[in-house]
Amino acid sequence: MSLPKPHFSRRHLPHRLRRLIGTWTVEGRFVGGTEVRRVRGSAAFRWLVKDALVVTRTRMTVAPASSAVLGADDTHNAFTMLYSDERGVVRRYEMTLTARRWTLVRRAPGFSQRFIGALSANGRSISATWEKSADGRRWLRDFDLIYTKRS
Repeated sequence: MSLPKPHFSRRHLPHRLRRLIGTWTVEGRFVGGTEVRRVRGSAAFRWLVKDALVVTRTRMTVAPASSAVLGADDTHNAFTMLYSDERGVVRRYEMTLTARRWTLVRRAPGFSQRFIGALSANGRSISATWEKSADGRRWLRDFDLIYTKRS
């Protein structure tokens, strides 16, 4: 079965996803109490449907392997990311992506999350922080990531 061709015009959001396409080295820094753990891994972003949906797979040395699908809504100025990992976790994030900023937000009772990523001017690196909140108002740094594009 073939997927329908997306009906997006170039003025809409999907073309922004192109800057994520490729293979990235990922370095993480987790801070827990006085301990700092460094992890390494990779993330691959590929088109699931050209100019419409992106699938990403991430593998890290300590964190669970994960997959996600990113896509735009053709009537709203917004993206969504659907996430799943090998623990059986399944989550939906609201997403924004501009030339220099990538954000993900999940609002859930007792455990909200947000990701704030800064894209370099040349598009070859992303410096990001994941934060968590028990009440949706006070945010604590969870961990930092640096993505470096390999291809």
